[in-house]
Formats: sequence, C-alpha cells, structure tokens
Amino acid sequence: MGDKRIPDILTISCIKEKYASGQLTPEILTDEISERISRDREYNIWIKVLGKSEINGYIANLEHIDRDAPLWGIPFAIKDNIDLAGTATTAACPKYSYIPSENAEAVRRIIAAGGIPIGKTNLDQFATGLVGVRSPYGEVHNAMRDGPICHRCLARHGCRRASAPAIRTERVCARYRSGR
Repeated sequence: MGDKRIPDILTISCIKEKYASGQLTPEILTDEISERISRDREYNIWIKVLGKSEINGYIANLEHIDRDAPLWGIPFAIKDNIDLAGTATTAACPKYSYIPSENAEAVRRIIAAGGIPIGKTNLDQFATGLVGVRSPYGEVHNAMRDGPICHRCLARHGCRRASAPAIRTERVCARYRSGR
C-alpha cells in the first residue's frame, strides 16, 4: 500500500534528496500524500483537501521557480483561518465562510519559495480555544495513539489541534498557522 519510493516519515531534507536524485517528483509525492490523507479521514485533520487539478496547478508553477528555492516541491498545510486564494476560509464556522481572492502574505511567500499547498486544517472555531474540540468538522484525533489528544499536553507545548496530526501522520512536511 502506497508508493515505496516515499518513506513513511517525510522530511524536507529527504524529499529534496529524492528530488535531486530523480527518485521522486512533486506529482508522485502529492499523489501519495492525497492517498494517505484519504486513509486517515477519521482523524478529522482536514477541513479542505485540494483536489488533484488544484494541486497540479501549483506543481505547474514550479517550472517558474528555481529548483534551489528553499521549499521547492515541499507540501504544506494551512490552518483554516489563513487565506489561500480561491479556497474557502471558514475558521471552522461554515456561516463565516468566504472565498479569498488572494493569498495571505505568509502563504504567498511559501508558494513563492516553491511550497505546494495540500489543504486547510481543522481548528477550534475562530481559533478561540486551545485544543480543537469545538469544530463542526469533528474533533481531531490523536495521530500517535488511539484516543483524544491530551489537552494539557497541547496547551503546555503550544501545539494546535490539527496542525500537529497533519505533520505526525506524515501528510505534510510543514504547516503555517498564525500565532507563535
């Protein structure tokens, strides 16, 4: 199950090495990530996962970016209170949903550095809580073991609800969220 060229643990350095050696392409990597995300739907990590054609648009844009750019071909997740042009921002509140016409500045910079957005991650409505239990998109589950995420641990370590599982389940290498 899954592409054997792609390790279970995704790191930026590993991906860059595989790109440089010709063992991997952004198309193959993002297809595998999409497959992994589909297998882990019950974690409720994602509010919106970009479709293949949307992701392929960002991959096509890589032709205009130097392969030595720091994030060339690196998949990333965006917390759903940060704008990605053409993709609904809900802040985990469907009635608040709007479609931004441009990217948030941080997202623009990540894409300009070669990053490939994969989707938008779950959060407490309007990012007002610490641990993501107040979302109509479902409570995010612990990616490291069965059961809920330890709320005290999340609060102590400053890790937000869906961003950490998105990385832990090896679906993206980085995430962008507002705050610290």
